[in-house]
Amino acid sequence: MYNIKNKKIAIFDFYLGGHHIEYLHHIYIHAIENHDIDYIFILPNNFSMFKSDFVWPESNNVEFIFYELDDSYIRSLRFYDKSRKLCNLLKHFINEYNLEDVILIETIAFMPFLPFFISNKVRITSIMYHLPLFSKESTLKERLLTNINMSLIAHSKCFNRICILNSTEAVEFYNKKYNKHKFHFLPDPYTPIECKKDKKDIRQSFGISNESLVFIHFGGLTKRKGTLEILDALINIDCEKLKNKCFIFAGRVIEDIREEFYNKLEILKNKVQIIIIDKFCSYSLLAEICEISDFIIIPYKNTAQSSGVCSYAAQFKKPVIGPAEGLLGSLIRNNGLGYTIYNIDYKKIAELIYNEEYKNIRIDHTKSNIYLNTNTPKNFYHHLTGL
Repeated sequence: MYNIKNKKIAIFDFYLGGHHIEYLHHIYIHAIENHDIDYIFILPNNFSMFKSDFVWPESNNVEFIFYELDDSYIRSLRFYDKSRKLCNLLKHFINEYNLEDVILIETIAFMPFLPFFISNKVRITSIMYHLPLFSKESTLKERLLTNINMSLIAHSKCFNRICILNSTEAVEFYNKKYNKHKFHFLPDPYTPIECKKDKKDIRQSFGISNESLVFIHFGGLTKRKGTLEILDALINIDCEKLKNKCFIFAGRVIEDIREEFYNKLEILKNKVQIIIIDKFCSYSLLAEICEISDFIIIPYKNTAQSSGVCSYAAQFKKPVIGPAEGLLGSLIRNNGLGYTIYNIDYKKIAELIYNEEYKNIRIDHTKSNIYLNTNTPKNFYHHLTGL
């Protein structure tokens, strides 16, 4: 697709949180190995706040262009205002730099207006992280909008390659539904990390006894991650059943639950050992937390997309306890990454802990190794670019 000498590819993004910065880094590291292609990364000017977690070696075939954008403002807009603003911005850079090949880290935020703003001469490659096939839109309006967006994506000439994360099922479904061949599988990449500290030393530094079982919940702590469900489960379990157990919550507590989160912690302060790390966690810190954990709890409410937690489970061989529905449930089961619960809520989490059902939960080493071999950053780059 792009294997042409002196080709120019632009990578455009408007948001650098979460998995976005990781994807950009994976692309960058493999882009600097391909000197026959020039790459332009067009990013918000707050890039300096995020880049320090990674190494970005300089290369003559890569250029950075920064622009001013308040991503929190953009994300707060209604979908059509967001789409219009982002499409105008993208169109500006396409015209200014005479771009023909553009990679978008996110797709749906640009819809439904992108096909009407961008010339058919431009070839758009984009990533679909949230998959409508696995979502349950609650209203007719949401279902209608999803169908319009997917139809536009499938039939618009400017969309050259739509890369769907972690689901061959969705790729086959959309290619068949729209009689196209533009939907492609994209492995959700993991960042290889390792823990360089001894497990006993880490436990000691956190004040965790060697006898305690450790349950961890990490990432942005928010309502859609089911963070409060875990606390509610602990509130509803007898103290006796929480002996020799420790729960670690690692990641920034998002404003939508901050007050309620700390109110519930106050109720639990003398009942069970809970460790709170209310900040953005470095890879080294996450490695330490995973190293000493026994289980990873992810009672996510949004099951229509992948989760980076799967890669941590596979790397550190620590089983996940998560939802059975959607793409996320399929990923956990199909890759032997742990245990899934239908309609997971605080009652079912409490039941699992109270009845000690976790004792039989294991990770499948063979399947999880296959997952790691498939979801490498290198494979991510190759599938995304077609090189």
